[in-house]
Amino acid sequence: MSAAELKEMISKMEHKDLKEMLSKMSDEHHTLLTKALTLAGKPGSNMRGAIWLWNEEACAEALGENELEGEIPKCTGKQLLMEEVKFEKGDDQKKVDTMVKRVIQMFMEDQAQAEIPYEPPESAKGRAVWMWSQDQVKEFLGEVEIEVDIASGKELLTDGRNKFKDGQDEKVQEVLGNIGKMLVQDIIMA
Repeated sequence: MSAAELKEMISKMEHKDLKEMLSKMSDEHHTLLTKALTLAGKPGSNMRGAIWLWNEEACAEALGENELEGEIPKCTGKQLLMEEVKFEKGDDQKKVDTMVKRVIQMFMEDQAQAEIPYEPPESAKGRAVWMWSQDQVKEFLGEVEIEVDIASGKELLTDGRNKFKDGQDEKVQEVLGNIGKMLVQDIIMA
């Protein structure tokens, strides 16, 4: 079994089950699984908004809360994020896109406040807003043409929102939603 196949398999398992599985594996399989786990990042203490880990049941529940006009398709969170799901009604896609961005933003906010934040794969860390330094936040705010002093990505996702003037928070949240979606797509592709 390749590292990519193991990564796919472990994305559907609970962390405690993975630890137990590791203890029972041969050295060769243990090495492959460890590589796959490293590619997937290090789980944090609050992973409830990690859409890429959602199974069909979790997706059905989330989609059911969005008052879709058409039938709810069977899909996983990974399929939602990679835009592999087709909806019967055009408005349903817009509702789901809005929901996905909202959940991703809540996930990022959760990580900013988590006792142990999720650490994404190395290739995705640049978009992990909760890990941004003051310089990265300053660069981001310059790109969206907002002058506010915010010390870190954690602050940007939490108390920093109170520093924005009228209309600025909506602008920042829109861009952060797009960055968050790209982040989770990067995590999936890692």
